[in-house]
Amino acid sequence: MVKEEKEDSSLFDELMAKNILVSTDKNYLILFKNISISMYGARAWAFTLQQIALKKGEKYIFDLGYLMGKDSAEEVNETFKKLGVFLSKEIKKITSIIEATGFGITEITSYIPKKRVELKIIKNPILEFGKELYGEKSDICLFYAGVYSGFISNFLDLKDCKLAIKECISKGDKNCSFYYEK
Repeated sequence: MVKEEKEDSSLFDELMAKNILVSTDKNYLILFKNISISMYGARAWAFTLQQIALKKGEKYIFDLGYLMGKDSAEEVNETFKKLGVFLSKEIKKITSIIEATGFGITEITSYIPKKRVELKIIKNPILEFGKELYGEKSDICLFYAGVYSGFISNFLDLKDCKLAIKECISKGDKNCSFYYEK
C-alpha cells in the first residue's frame, strides 16, 4: 500500500516538474498550462459529444440528449416520490433541478403554459469547451437541446417537446438559447 502511494506521488511530482501540472496561487491545479484540472472532465465530454455527433449525425446526438434529460427528470421525480415530497412544476424549480443534475445553469426566459417555452443557458462548461475546440462546427448544442427537451417534456407537461436552437455561443451569440412553440 505504501509503495502505491509513493508511485502516485512520484507521478504527481514528475508532472509538476515537467510543468504539465502547475499549482497556482489560487490553490488549484492547472493541466497543460491552461485547463483547470477540475474542468478537464468538461473538455473530455465536449470532445466525446462532438465525436458522437460527427459519427452518428445531428438527430442521433439530439435523441441521445433527449433520453438523458428525460431519464434524469424521471429519476428526480421518482426519488422525490419515494421521499414523500411533492415536486411542484414551478419554472424556477425546473432550472434548479437542471443545475443540480449537472446539466448547466439555465434560465427560462419565456413561458406560456402548454404553448411556448424559451430557455437560455447561463453557464455550461461543456458548451464553452465545444466552442473553444470546434468553433462554428460544434454540434454540442444539439445534445443539450435534447437534454433540456427531456426535462421540459417531463416537468412542464409539454409531451414530446423538441426544443430548437435560437442562439448558439459557437455561432457567435452571447449565450445558447432554445425555444419550443406549439
